[in-house]
Amino acid sequence: MPWWWLLALIVILSLSAFQFWRKAQVNRWNRQQPLHSLDATITELEERPVRRSPNPDAHENFPERCRYFVDFQPSAGGEARRFEIQRGIFRELKKGAQGELTVQGTQFVSFHPK
Repeated sequence: MPWWWLLALIVILSLSAFQFWRKAQVNRWNRQQPLHSLDATITELEERPVRRSPNPDAHENFPERCRYFVDFQPSAGGEARRFEIQRGIFRELKKGAQGELTVQGTQFVSFHPK
């Protein structure tokens, strides 16, 4: 095996370890933050398919995977917030719904429509 393969492997493993460490830091920071509630309106709901391999036949027996996003606009003004949420929560939400948004740090906790 050429030396540059080993170098490439070390770079890839280092980047993966850094990404894992960074995500753990963000999650720890979020858990340390207090819960914060605010009145907000759902401005956008987005269902984004996860890209698969270029060969569609390779995954024909598997259901299409999606990521689900929701955008909130605080009623009192301020910057809009976007969160990635779970499919079950996404199915319950409607665009234009107003209610109480609860967040912890940068993490979505819940939304209760009025």
